[in-house]
Amino acid sequence: MDLESVLIQVANGGQQPMTRLIIGFAALVGIIGVIAYLISLRNKARHSTKGVEAGKIFAGIIFSVCLISLEAQMNTGGATLGFGDVSFGPVSYASESTFGMGASAVNAVLGIVRVLGAYFFYKGVKGLKDSFLEGHTELSASGQRGASLVKIICGLFLIFDTQTLDSLQSTLNLHW
Repeated sequence: MDLESVLIQVANGGQQPMTRLIIGFAALVGIIGVIAYLISLRNKARHSTKGVEAGKIFAGIIFSVCLISLEAQMNTGGATLGFGDVSFGPVSYASESTFGMGASAVNAVLGIVRVLGAYFFYKGVKGLKDSFLEGHTELSASGQRGASLVKIICGLFLIFDTQTLDSLQSTLNLHW
């Protein structure tokens, strides 16, 4: 088997299951995160003498809920960028008339890029959730929030890779 055949087989057989695994794992992490934040709020309310910083805990809960509804957050991000809804089905961006025999390999690579985009998006939202955990200094938390936002934006551009390529093509006046 050559590399092109391997890419096509991986993209056709593994793109949707890998994406569903990422979304399912994010939901699990989100549910555990909500429970952990609620327990943290209860413990702080019991043992704290200076009061509870409920804002950080509620922000963490909100980002945990964003993990639970990760696919809806991807759709919202895509709608914000003007791309529409996310689709993790087979990619049919490259036509054989334009790319020749390599069209199926190009489509396979774009499908794998979508899976990587979903992973980056997940890591970005999880990083935002984790930045509100105890033990972070304000400097490290703000650095983690900035890096997480970059991951979310890059993940969105990778998830909507065909729309991103079309936008780049029309913006830069490229022709392929």
